[in-house]
Amino acid sequence: MPSFVPPRRPDEFALVALDVVGHRERGHLSHVGFAWSAAMVSEGDEITVADARPIRRGRDKLAVHAIGRLTLSRREQALIASWLERRKRSRALAGDFLATIARPRRDPVTGRIISREQSCAGLVFECLQTCLRIDLVDLEALPRSTRARLVALWGEKVVMHAEHRGELVGAEPWPVLLPAHILHALATEDPRPHTLRASATHWDFPS
Repeated sequence: MPSFVPPRRPDEFALVALDVVGHRERGHLSHVGFAWSAAMVSEGDEITVADARPIRRGRDKLAVHAIGRLTLSRREQALIASWLERRKRSRALAGDFLATIARPRRDPVTGRIISREQSCAGLVFECLQTCLRIDLVDLEALPRSTRARLVALWGEKVVMHAEHRGELVGAEPWPVLLPAHILHALATEDPRPHTLRASATHWDFPS
């Protein structure tokens, strides 16, 4: 039976394809995505990832600062890789998003989905939920984050744009799925049958 193992520092072991990797900016864990291939890495090394960031001149690399691993069967690997390839074709062209649930943007004439706006944590959550039928984090019980905390993670510009797009509804604090929630969920002994009920201490990784 495949099982999760606790996230470790990248220096401690080799990266495996479809590991969940975490990236730090401004001193805090601010991004997660899937490693596309196996590699020997040290902290801060850049690797090719599949994530929710908008297209940036075809460059899909991310510096790795933490790793969460799920031992996958070949069938599970194929399901995740196929899902990520399909999602890659509908990434947004610009902007960074905080929405957990993907928001489709459609062609005004044909109605075809031309992009999906979604946070990095939301993409990892949805991918594992869709492909493996597991809920890493209880989305109905997310701890609320203040505007100051979101700015600390992503910067003023990203938060301001999220407010203007209606991703942050009402007055702060807001229930937002954070990248650190994903890695804390993977750090449990066996997250497949258990869903993390994130607490206020889980906003960064490690806490």
